Amino acid sequence: KNLPYRNAEIIFKDVMKTDLNEIEGKLSGGYKVVANIPYYITTPIIIKFLTSNASSVTVTVQKEVAERLCASKGTSSYGAVSVAVSLYGNARITRIIPAEKFYPVPKVDSAVVRIDLVKNKYSCDYENVRKTVKAAFAMRRKTLVNNITAAFGFNREKAEKILADCGFNLKIRGEELSVEEFIKLSERLFQQGN
Repeated sequence: KNLPYRNAEIIFKDVMKTDLNEIEGKLSGGYKVVANIPYYITTPIIIKFLTSNASSVTVTVQKEVAERLCASKGTSSYGAVSVAVSLYGNARITRIIPAEKFYPVPKVDSAVVRIDLVKNKYSCDYENVRKTVKAAFAMRRKTLVNNITAAFGFNREKAEKILADCGFNLKIRGEELSVEEFIKLSERLFQQGN
């Protein structure tokens, strides 16, 4: 209450237990998230803010996690969180922070990642795309046809037909699909009545 600025308020709450609508209701417009967050809950925090009213999320995270958030299809770092970030915005690493810049010195380097969020970036059913991505990466070493067969209860022949209709190789894995290809696959999967 004794802050030097009238336009600032400090709220002491656990971000993972707080309804963002409650905080966003106090704001007159958009906002930006800038934070040093606990590394062990990086992904849940970022996922929470992807669908918020924030215009951007800038966070310090472990370097390897930063690489996953910004990864492109076909790379070893690319996974479900990479697709989620790309589905809702555009991410980039703005700087690397070597471990020796911290005290005590941690065992890992860090990086600052900025995600510029884009409302309705794609014309798609976001919930269905998220389900498709989750299925595709459920068992990373398995092919996409095996993962969607298991997740959606299709027989193998039907799953193969869906992939063929999308123009995908039947041996393709989830990490080989772009966000746009996941959207295409999602539309085809949920067209099947699931």
